[in-house]
Amino acid sequence: MDEPMPAPSRDPPPSWSYVNYWRMLASFLGASMVLLGVGVLAVTGAGSEAAFGAGVLLAVAVFVTVFALLLLFPRVARRGPVGYRIVVERPLVEVEGAVREALEGAGRSVHVDVLAGRTRRTPARVVRVEGTPCRFLVEAVSLRESGDGVERTEVLQVGLEETPEGAAKELRDLVGSGVVTPQPAGP
Repeated sequence: MDEPMPAPSRDPPPSWSYVNYWRMLASFLGASMVLLGVGVLAVTGAGSEAAFGAGVLLAVAVFVTVFALLLLFPRVARRGPVGYRIVVERPLVEVEGAVREALEGAGRSVHVDVLAGRTRRTPARVVRVEGTPCRFLVEAVSLRESGDGVERTEVLQVGLEETPEGAAKELRDLVGSGVVTPQPAGP
């Protein structure tokens, strides 16, 4: 029995967005330092009358610090300080193949590494382009994150620190044209 065609999406096609992980980490750590400073000033300035409020500020500051160090610092270590990302509604294996084909179609030599996964999800792939330090990290987005049960894949361009902006943009455009599927025209 044939499955019905899904309704055409009215969403705009996905595009690359800039992500600065260092700025995120610095913002969280900066906010926690401000909260710590205000809490310490409240205790030293107002004494025992401000002890409860200062205790709450200090607890929130410690939480934000631990959150930043446990969640954001490993992300910076894995993905690099800055990058570009695009999320597409396609399975990981299909997107990894599209990235590889787009780069190889432009005459680039490509090497794909499968990262060891710690969960039951499909392990991420790293697509390296020979001759340039930037690489593409292809990861499946959790179905819980997507909320609607549609399988999505995130493609991150990382390692941009040593790559000239023109070369990085050229690679991003090649990969973007390969992973973004044309949207059907709506009625």
